[in-house]
Amino acid sequence: MSRGKVNYSRRLTIRLSEAEHDSFMEAKRNSGLSVSELVRESVKFYSFSYPSDNGKLDNNNQRGAKKAD
Repeated sequence: MSRGKVNYSRRLTIRLSEAEHDSFMEAKRNSGLSVSELVRESVKFYSFSYPSDNGKLDNNNQRGAKKAD
């Protein structure tokens, strides 16, 4: 049963983060960044928005953040 609660919680977090990402990217688009800079900012946003279950960033997300810098 707790597994279902975790899945629901994760889906809720993703939905909230997608809305936050849309707002974040709208502000970045309005600032006049190039397309490549917008992609880089988007990668950074998602890399730091989704911690793993233990509260730390996933290895995949950490690698993605390093590539974007």
